[in-house]
Amino acid sequence: MKALRFLIESNIFIALAAVSLALATSAELRIPLQFHAYLMVIFLATLFDYNLHRFIEVSNEPEAAGSEKLRWSTENRALLKFLILSSATGLIISLFYIRKEILFVLAPMAVLSFFYSIRFPGQQKNAFRLFRIPGIKTFLIALVWSSATVVIPFLQSGYSSGFTPVMLIFSERFTFIFAIAIPFDIRDMKPDEQAGIRTIPVTFGEKRSMQVSNFAMFISLSIAFIHYFSQNMPFVLIGYFVSIAFTLIFINSRKLKSYPLYYHGILDGSIILHGLFIFLGFLLINCLIL
Repeated sequence: MKALRFLIESNIFIALAAVSLALATSAELRIPLQFHAYLMVIFLATLFDYNLHRFIEVSNEPEAAGSEKLRWSTENRALLKFLILSSATGLIISLFYIRKEILFVLAPMAVLSFFYSIRFPGQQKNAFRLFRIPGIKTFLIALVWSSATVVIPFLQSGYSSGFTPVMLIFSERFTFIFAIAIPFDIRDMKPDEQAGIRTIPVTFGEKRSMQVSNFAMFISLSIAFIHYFSQNMPFVLIGYFVSIAFTLIFINSRKLKSYPLYYHGILDGSIILHGLFIFLGFLLINCLIL
């Protein structure tokens, strides 16, 4: 349990989730499985971004020291700095081993991540941030995750799969991440409302927000059904269905929500499961063909 908590608090867990989704994309696009530097780029970029955001939070918010959410980061600032510096160094080195087109995807994502976290000089706690625009926070999270885990593997493959499958996978991934992000916004309703951040739960309330989350998950599954049924990929579709079923249980279970590691353990873990189930479906197809 101690090791798991370290993986979660250091954001290694969520970085592995991003790699899991990238591998799922490779399977969905029928790209031959191989370890490549783009996977390191996705892992290190996620690790760097999440830890940088956490470091800015604990540095700028006086109440961070008393926050359960930020307690580990507050108590381990030196380790947090090490993770930021080491992931940034590794990321820079990895960029030399990927296709240059990927940089055009990473650049706008870096800008969005920067504005997601940073304050404009001279402004106080209620200063404007990009995600203070109503509903934009969840949209940006889904957009960045979909771009990183769908577009980057596609570009690295050399455009071998065509654009239609990529757009379908992007839509599936966007709605899936969008659905998972809403419970996190529900958790942060009070502080967001106090800070003037108009997220979906703050605007529509918890009940309607959960309906939006479930509907987005249903849309993701519907697109996947059309996609993989038409592409004759039944085991990928089964893997997708099973992962969505588990995720819906995780999202809607009141009992699970009482667990201390619910958000960054169970919900983030559902992202890893999503990628693994899809990837296993792809392996089953290959085994049957062979």
